[in-house]
Amino acid sequence: MKRVLTIIGSAAVVLVVLSLVWSFPTANPVAAREGSGSADAGKQVFLDQKCDLCHDVSTAGITAKTKSAAMKGPDLVNIATDEAAIAAYLKQESEMNGKKHKKAIKGSDDEIASVVAFIKAQTK
Repeated sequence: MKRVLTIIGSAAVVLVVLSLVWSFPTANPVAAREGSGSADAGKQVFLDQKCDLCHDVSTAGITAKTKSAAMKGPDLVNIATDEAAIAAYLKQESEMNGKKHKKAIKGSDDEIASVVAFIKAQTK
């Protein structure tokens, strides 16, 4: 009888722990990024979108990974235009210096706003 009570007690503890784990909200990094619009979140989106294949961000310690000079974009420090213009350019909806961005950025408006905040925060 004592053994049966021990097994039942152990099962009850396992069920309580499992119910706590299942009811605890899970972390969703994309949802967290989307809601913030912060420069920190933007850096992660920048990296997730592989913007560092073409662009340096020297103030953030990011070096472009491309080996091709033709594919290398500018260092994104001291961008002197407004946020709306940067967002439109990244989505290929407008031009800068007579050119469209080579690749349209993917993601929600909040993610794009985060990338723009990250770019705008890069000043020397």
